[in-house]
Order: sequence, then structure tokens, then C-alpha cells
Amino acid sequence: MLNCIIIEDEPLASTLLATYIQRTPYLRLDASFGNAIEAGAYCRNKVPELVFLDVQLPGINGIQFLKSLENPPIVIFTTAFSQYAIEGFELAAIDYLLKPFNYARFQRAAMRAKDYHELQQSQPFISNQRAIYVKSNYQLVKIDSNDILFVEGMDNYAKFYLKNKANPIVSINTLKNVMDLLPEKEFLRIHKSFIVPLSKIEGIHMRKVKINNHMIPIGNSYWDNFREVLGI
Repeated sequence: MLNCIIIEDEPLASTLLATYIQRTPYLRLDASFGNAIEAGAYCRNKVPELVFLDVQLPGINGIQFLKSLENPPIVIFTTAFSQYAIEGFELAAIDYLLKPFNYARFQRAAMRAKDYHELQQSQPFISNQRAIYVKSNYQLVKIDSNDILFVEGMDNYAKFYLKNKANPIVSINTLKNVMDLLPEKEFLRIHKSFIVPLSKIEGIHMRKVKINNHMIPIGNSYWDNFREVLGI
């Protein structure tokens, strides 16, 4: 069963969502909030598995709220404005409910969240193994750590650059979380925005490492540790 919360400032919409959740046997409503500030305080103590999140909220809107979470739960956006759909999907929301929506449409979104949650449970993130799993494009993607050229962090996103792959895999993740997933002693954070595999470093020049024709900077605060690890 998925533990979920509602963040919705319209009482009628909140009541409708609560009714739909109660009709759905694999969902359990733990709490409902009218603004993101109260919801944020709740999430610091108890992280829900699923959030029904309105985009337009007083003070902090739904998109800002989601961006502020270090480890976002599964999210289904709810709003009356379709122009927010693209940004919502860029934030890896599992679905987007455009008001007004009926129970059949709600069920499709909830089932998608359930399926995704079950996939997470059956293929959990594994650290210190050859393969890791990251969330990307509404699914868990398996990445062989041997294929990683480097990882670039941008806000709450991590971009995995891989051998023989033109485009990086983009995941909602912090570099701190990524470091916890990767094999110990094989990867090193050399900058606030970069993680590199030690075995892929081809050279060092002007406080930059060369990996597969990429020149990746070494941050000033990471330089001493970098030299110590490499013994230079």
C-alpha cells in the first residue's frame, strides 16, 4: 500500500482527491495540507511514498516545493493549467492530472504510481555493486558503473555520461546520493558538480582531469584530497 499525502489549497479539490484515494485499495491517505510550508515540515519527519501536488499554491508553489526536496517521493501533479505539464514532467512527476478529472483518470495515474513503486521495491538502489539503478524518464534505469565516464550535478539533477552513449542519462538525484550508490574507492568527487571514476582519468592539466576528451575541473576545496587519493 502506498502512503500518500495531498497538498492542495482548494477545499473541493482536496476533498475529491481524498474521496478518490479512499476508493482505491492500494492507497492510504496519511495527511492533507493547504500549503507547501506545512507539507514541507511534515515531510522532514515522515517522507510519503506518493504526493498529490497542486501546482498553484499560496507562497511556495508546487514546482518550487518539489525542487526543494533532496529525495523527492513519487509525485502526481494536479492543476487546472496545462502549461505546467512540461515542467512537471521535467521534474519526473509520474503523472499530471488536469482539473477537472474523473475517477477513471485518477485511477490511471494512481496505477502508474503503484507500478513505479513496485519497480523501485523489486529493483532497489544498490550501492557498492557493479550496477546501480537511477530514476530517469519515469522508470528505473540500470547503469553499469564500468560504463560511467563522469557524473555532473545540476541542482537536484545528476547527469550520467557513459561510454558509447551520445546523450547522458538524467536523473533526479544529488551528487551526495550518487556517491553513496557508486562502488567505494573507485569514484571520487573532484568538484561540487562532478564525480569521476579514478580508472578513467587519462591525464591532469591546469587542475582539470581529462576523460575521453572531456576536461573536467577540480574544485579548489577538493584539490588537496584529490592529490592525496592519487598520491601526487
